Amino acid sequence: MTWKMNLAFETWKLECLIFCRSRSLLMLLQQLCEYKIDVRGLQKMRCTGSCTFDNGVRLPDNHRQTVYPNGTLLVRQVERTIDEGKYTCTIRNKEGESARGSLYITVRVRPVIEPFNLPPSVQMGQRLSITCTVIKGDPPITLKWLRDEASLKKDGDIRIHNLADYSSTLLFDPIKPEHRANYTCVASNEAGSERHSAAMVIHVPPRWKTEPNDVDVIKGRSVMIDCESEGFPPPRLTWRKADGNVPETYMPISSSSHLHVFENGSLTILDVGEQDAGYYLCQASNNIGSGLSKVIKLNVHVAAHFTNKFHAEIVKKGLNAKLSCQAFGERPLSIMWTKDRQPLNTKLMSRYRQTETVFTNGSLSELLIETVDRGDSALFTCLARNSYGKDETNIQLIIQEKPDIPQELRVTRATSRTIDISWSPPYSGNSRLLKYILTYEEIGESRNEISGGKIPHSNVKQVTILPSEITWSIEKLTPNTKHSIKISAVNVLGESESSNPVEVATEEEGMF
Repeated sequence: MTWKMNLAFETWKLECLIFCRSRSLLMLLQQLCEYKIDVRGLQKMRCTGSCTFDNGVRLPDNHRQTVYPNGTLLVRQVERTIDEGKYTCTIRNKEGESARGSLYITVRVRPVIEPFNLPPSVQMGQRLSITCTVIKGDPPITLKWLRDEASLKKDGDIRIHNLADYSSTLLFDPIKPEHRANYTCVASNEAGSERHSAAMVIHVPPRWKTEPNDVDVIKGRSVMIDCESEGFPPPRLTWRKADGNVPETYMPISSSSHLHVFENGSLTILDVGEQDAGYYLCQASNNIGSGLSKVIKLNVHVAAHFTNKFHAEIVKKGLNAKLSCQAFGERPLSIMWTKDRQPLNTKLMSRYRQTETVFTNGSLSELLIETVDRGDSALFTCLARNSYGKDETNIQLIIQEKPDIPQELRVTRATSRTIDISWSPPYSGNSRLLKYILTYEEIGESRNEISGGKIPHSNVKQVTILPSEITWSIEKLTPNTKHSIKISAVNVLGESESSNPVEVATEEEGMF
């Protein structure tokens, strides 16, 4: 009985395990990771055996072969020309009975790939080919390519050219950054497979991922200028600022609380000032090629604004008032006025006149009011606006004058010697009241001792009262006498007119 086998191992072993049953032998072939001839029976018997090659030569016959007492034949470093052929195992027992089994070994050679390597530095844009050649192995041979352990598609931008059944070439024309990968050639036949890999490292000069551009920013705000590049090795990004108003000499920028350069290349400037305006240079370099650079201009614009947000103007009644507001910002800059939040049209108001003076960094607007009166007391708002923003400042115009006459003077109680009065506080004239002046006098007649006629007599008295009071008691008066009472108010600008007099008579003595 003879078996044929394909052997793809450099070392193989045949085992002839001897068991007997009724003079007949059953031979089974098992393949584990070795080849065995296993003869099994129901009864174990002491047998002897031997192995021979097809030319009748008893084995072993060289240093690569070993026959073990258990019937195992081990062949090392298998060669097709020497080891391929028919092998026979013969067994005998003490009674002289014998049996033999034959096995034909066909040696198959698995593929062997000639190692290939890639240049240590592959430049983007160049041409490149990778050739995988199988220098040993039985046909038919199947060749395939893997890219990062995934099958390489034939319809991609990498061409596959098969020169022969044992050779395959990858063609790159041109090399692109996305071609960077690990390429593996796999060669297979019925005896096994072989693979060889090589990594493609593509040195890519910097190219813009986000190219910086000129930036406009309003003073006081923050700005981020993006500058991002890609390449291999990863480029290093740096920022510089022109020293002066001409993009010639640049000074390095270091991160601080005001300026910060992020790892991705973005430049951030917080609370931008006019001193930050100018030219900036972003550079990207990875020592491949000449590198990248871009000059951009940062324009800092000044929005319309006021340095002072509120103040008050005090003017005496009857004088002229001049309200001024100076707005700063880029021109053109417009200014308008409101009075108590209502638009003010000076063309329709005879006493109002508006003038404006333009400067390089802003404008001065003045509102002139002739012969001010109480109605001019108001909140005046100056509003400035330009293309980059708006702002306002408020001016409280206070017209001061003498106080008004105290109101509602009346008598609340009268006795023989006391009169109680009350009143309402007057308009203060936009100035703190200093005092009230109470004037009272007796109203009556006295006889002229020379002529004997009757003449009126007057005993005028004045009392100064604190401005916080609105009631007063006039004491030590003459009983049964008519009195005239009036009151006025005083502030820093003067005394008001007196109120209309109130006449009241004291009671007779002893009535209460």
